[in-house]
Amino acid sequence: MGRFKLGSTVINLFTANSVHFEPRLNNGTVTRMGEAFAEAATARDAAEAPQT
Repeated sequence: MGRFKLGSTVINLFTANSVHFEPRLNNGTVTRMGEAFAEAATARDAAEAPQT
């Protein structure tokens, strides 16, 4: 993560089932620096996730 100005785009890549995004987020939702947008999944969550 970094500090960006003028509406820069940040692309975050995660492995499958490794994070749970905040339910309040939708396409186009503005987030601010330091604001949580996801939390790491636990090993138990990953084990219970459907395989694709």
